[in-house]
Amino acid sequence: MVDAGNVSLPTAVRHGLVGLLCSLLNLAIVHGTDVWLRAPYLLGLAATCVITIPLSYFLHRSVTFRSAHPASLPEAGRFAVQQLAQFGVGVVLTILAVEVLTFTPTLAFGLATLVLWSFAFLSQAVWVFRAGPHAASRRDAA
Repeated sequence: MVDAGNVSLPTAVRHGLVGLLCSLLNLAIVHGTDVWLRAPYLLGLAATCVITIPLSYFLHRSVTFRSAHPASLPEAGRFAVQQLAQFGVGVVLTILAVEVLTFTPTLAFGLATLVLWSFAFLSQAVWVFRAGPHAASRRDAA
């Protein structure tokens, strides 16, 4: 069951702001790995996955979707699957942009992030943080 409150303009704006914060952190990690550490950009991409997924889950639960119910393992698992799918597509897009289009890793990763935002919002709103037994309390708190 889809919680209509999850797919709304205010929720999309909050998702965008949380996503922007996480994306800036990701870009800093990729840029720092590539430019400052002079390490392979793929190492930076892997680091973003490990660092940002837990932070993103916490922020999207509490800020974006304002989940009133306690976190659950199935919900966290859905979020991890969604994030890893998004990460996988983002890595492929980044590699193609760097290796084929000769973009810098920072630009390539930034563009991939923008392309994948709609997927992230809709999959989280409809599947990850879907309505459950506590959906009414979430709507009342909004």
